Amino acid sequence: MIPKTEIKNRCSAPEMEREAWERRFDLVEKKAGRAVADAVHKLYAFYGKDFPLWIAGLYDKTRGAFYYANSARDNDGFLPDCESTCQALSMLSFLGMFPRPGDGIPENDNPKLSKFISDMQDPQDGYFYHEQWGKNIPPTRRGRDLSSCLELLAHMGVKPKYPTAIDRLEAIASSGKSEDSPMPAHLLSRDAMTAYLDELCKLDSHSVGHTLSSQRDQIRAAGMFDFVCDYLDRRQDPETGLWDGKPDYTSMSGIKKIGSFYGPDRRINYAGKIIDSTMDVICSDTDPRFGIYVYNPLGTLGVAVRAHIAASGNDPKVESETYAKVYARVPEMIDATIKKLSLFRKPDGSFSYEQQRSAPRTQGVPVSLGLCEGDVNGTAVAVYYLISALSATLGVPVVPMFDESDRDIFMAALEK
Repeated sequence: MIPKTEIKNRCSAPEMEREAWERRFDLVEKKAGRAVADAVHKLYAFYGKDFPLWIAGLYDKTRGAFYYANSARDNDGFLPDCESTCQALSMLSFLGMFPRPGDGIPENDNPKLSKFISDMQDPQDGYFYHEQWGKNIPPTRRGRDLSSCLELLAHMGVKPKYPTAIDRLEAIASSGKSEDSPMPAHLLSRDAMTAYLDELCKLDSHSVGHTLSSQRDQIRAAGMFDFVCDYLDRRQDPETGLWDGKPDYTSMSGIKKIGSFYGPDRRINYAGKIIDSTMDVICSDTDPRFGIYVYNPLGTLGVAVRAHIAASGNDPKVESETYAKVYARVPEMIDATIKKLSLFRKPDGSFSYEQQRSAPRTQGVPVSLGLCEGDVNGTAVAVYYLISALSATLGVPVVPMFDESDRDIFMAALEK
């Protein structure tokens, strides 16, 4: 077994010579130019390679799952959760440590994780409910846990024990029979969905998009995806492309979340009007209270760039001009992003969701004591989601952060 001190030293420095490391950014330079490649390299240098060891420290071998934060691991009343587990494994796989997320835990722990998840599924409605939170949870928590649990089971090649909520909603939509259904009422008819949306849209667009995107698969299964998109389209401001307010963290987060709900099936309208204002928000010195405010505008920029190009019929001239405009501001955007991320970074390389502490609650349920510590969601937002959004926005390949030697170090830490 690798000594802990050696793990720390090896994980804190690149495993390859500087020249070989820099070659990883060649494809970025080929597509976007040297200045963009240098800026992306600077972002990776800021991240370092320590945070996987922090993730390994959250692992619970009895369940094959990960806690949300150190304070959850170290205190009664908390258990590992499936979203944190899914985020941790997906993050490390996305950044090159594992070919597949399912490879991120010891193989003999897969049955433990499978049982942990399968035991959560409710036979009556097909959702997954954590023991520590029960069934009285908001739609966002229920929807995110459904997605995370199904994703983890798929990684392991395991089928759910019962028909899922998606299966049941599809059956209701197909038959038109919803009497005495245990499923959420707003997913059972258009009239109920309209009333639900009318009430939901009293909130800011970030809250609206967040709530809907967490239920996307359920809304599709219920046969109301286009119906909800049409409703949202009617509420968008054609002068600004925003759903509310002025260009700021909240309105840009609204576009990002609504864009996540639309996905590849629907295009955000008025995208060309969003691009410049989004870059201005990214480069602003406005203090971000939450880590999501650093990531979301980058995600919004990608949504706007792709939608604007698609709206032109993928005109090569429009594509070239749009990317040139974005590339010109990448160094400025990344400098601003690093400065903001520094407010959330912790000494162990992790990131907290709030500036000074882990989030004590997420999606309406308790997840930590809210101490000065990193948390899995905050780290996923700051690293995994942000790099994914940046690469998609720039139209460049994701630069791997880890390699096989990092994988060996991580797996050795899990076994400690």
